[in-house]
Amino acid sequence: MAFFHFHKFTFGPRFRAQFGIRVLNSGFEALGLNGTSVEQAGVYGEDDESVKRCIQMLTELLIRDGLPWVESWLDTEKLLRDSDSPLSERDRVALRSALEGQINPEHITLSYRLSGISPLMSVVEATAG
Repeated sequence: MAFFHFHKFTFGPRFRAQFGIRVLNSGFEALGLNGTSVEQAGVYGEDDESVKRCIQMLTELLIRDGLPWVESWLDTEKLLRDSDSPLSERDRVALRSALEGQINPEHITLSYRLSGISPLMSVVEATAG
């Protein structure tokens, strides 16, 4: 699962954007911000116009940089074999296991919870039995 994470800095009105790939079968206890990070992704002030510009900048960043980054990692074999893969060795093992039919329902549930997505219970239950 590919995702984009925006971090609002506490020290000022700005965002960091991070891209990542989560292997659903991974037991890692965090999403894992394993992709590109843009430190000054969006800056805004108190006025509505600067907030709109910031939203536009973030949107353009995702279209220009985020989507191509995700598309470059859609090939499962590339994720597993490429030396530049964003996946850790632990996540490569989890992905290989899933591809071989060794799915851990607890890890799937964890991945959905960490991403804020409600899993389809029938899917999780089906993989358990």
